[in-house]
Amino acid sequence: MRILLAADGSKYTGRAVDYLIKHRDRFDPSPQLVLIHVRMPIPGRAAMALSRSTGEKCCADQARKLSAQCKIPVLVIR
Repeated sequence: MRILLAADGSKYTGRAVDYLIKHRDRFDPSPQLVLIHVRMPIPGRAAMALSRSTGEKCCADQARKLSAQCKIPVLVIR
C-alpha cells in the first residue's frame, strides 16, 4: 500500500507524518509513504534573474529539507 501525503513544510505536514508513522499498524503491514511537494513557479522577474539550474537546485534543496524534516526518502522529479 502506498500513502500519498501532500506536503508544504508546515507544522501540519509534520503532524500528519507523525500520525502516519505512529499508526502504521492500522494500514498494511508496511505501507510506503510518498511525500509530494509541489511548488508554485518562481515569479517572472525573480525567474529572469536566476538561471534555470539555480531555480531547480533551490527547489531540490527545499524538497530534501522537507524530506529530512519528515524522515521520508526524497525523489526529486523535474
